[in-house]
Amino acid sequence: MRIPLLLLVPVAFALAGCVTTSSRCYPRRCRAPAPTAPMPPPAKAATHVLYDGRLGTPTTLDNFVAEALGTDLVVFGELHGDPVGAAYQLALLKKLDRGVRPLAIAMEFFEADVQYALDAYLAGEMDEETFVKETKRNAAYAKTHGPLVEWAKANGAPVLAANAPRKIVSGYRKSDLDYDAYRESLAEEERAWLPDATTVVEDAYWERFAALMGEKMAKPFFKSQSLWDDAMAESMAKFRDAHPNHRILFVVGGFHVTGGLGTITKYLQRRPNDKVSALVMSTSRDGSLAWDPDDHHAGNAVLVVKPPKKRERGGANPHTRPKKAAMPAKPTTPEPPAENPARPQS
Repeated sequence: MRIPLLLLVPVAFALAGCVTTSSRCYPRRCRAPAPTAPMPPPAKAATHVLYDGRLGTPTTLDNFVAEALGTDLVVFGELHGDPVGAAYQLALLKKLDRGVRPLAIAMEFFEADVQYALDAYLAGEMDEETFVKETKRNAAYAKTHGPLVEWAKANGAPVLAANAPRKIVSGYRKSDLDYDAYRESLAEEERAWLPDATTVVEDAYWERFAALMGEKMAKPFFKSQSLWDDAMAESMAKFRDAHPNHRILFVVGGFHVTGGLGTITKYLQRRPNDKVSALVMSTSRDGSLAWDPDDHHAGNAVLVVKPPKKRERGGANPHTRPKKAAMPAKPTTPEPPAENPARPQS
């Protein structure tokens, strides 16, 4: 049967409009193609894993805090300038503030000759710009240790400038005097910035220092290292003598405290009945964040982060990234990024 041409025209136009549509397309009611679901963003790679330092198994910051609340000195052995470490320090500080015991912060990075500026700033008697200038803070301070000081200011917590001034420590290393004679040669104010005594002990700490620095360079510089450890240990011990109810959070370069050695050893010599817990940082050798047996007993907890992207300039420096070294078989006595409790693949 022949269909009139005038009837075919509208049908042709309708069909032409449905060529690219689905099979359920009707004239004048063509459906648009269903939108494709957007691809999910790639999973964010883990930046760190927190391990139990005795078992080598993943743990959480809350687990570490539960143990640390039963101790008098809580140590955070950092890798200087690491953003993950900075976030964990602030989170740890807040979690330790449970109201049962007052909290103080001791820091390697402030030297005793700027304690006056710390005290004035915390009391609101010095503005931040002057404080930063007086204490010679660098550009990284605002994102690393600055938040800890601001928390202390807001919460009325004391901050100890725990270390001895570098200039005086270097003077001791370069002198031919024994410690008592050197200390007596200083002005009275300078003597107050140094510990009453210092000793050089060639233990496992010395072996690790010598492996890092080379024995020829290590011998004279270990004298300075030991004095710094004694200075920090004594400043905290004297604070605890005067304020026995306070718990101290001690933030220091990890080399000083890894394996319960260095500053921890010297602190316990002064206060043998105090209990100490330590969280130390380490870098994975290959970036996998897998547990490294060399970190066994490095601390109660070990925060493993990826190595820095750029190799640091200069020679070996125990105040930056500690070189891997075997630990003793037994110990001597913003919010953080989301913790990753799953063991990463090796």
